[in-house]
Amino acid sequence: MEMIEKLSLQSIFTIAFGELDLSPLTYYGVIIIAITFMICFFLASIPLAQNIKDRSDK
Repeated sequence: MEMIEKLSLQSIFTIAFGELDLSPLTYYGVIIIAITFMICFFLASIPLAQNIKDRSDK
């Protein structure tokens, strides 16, 4: 019975990600960093597309 309580308590505070057991802070931190990277990449590509378009118009 003690083992079951320990497993359920551990599953509350960790998130299994393949073979890794991550804390919720780490798991959601990775997700937030990935989303931030995608937003920054998208925003950085807008001026690049404008420069390519302006250069092809000349």
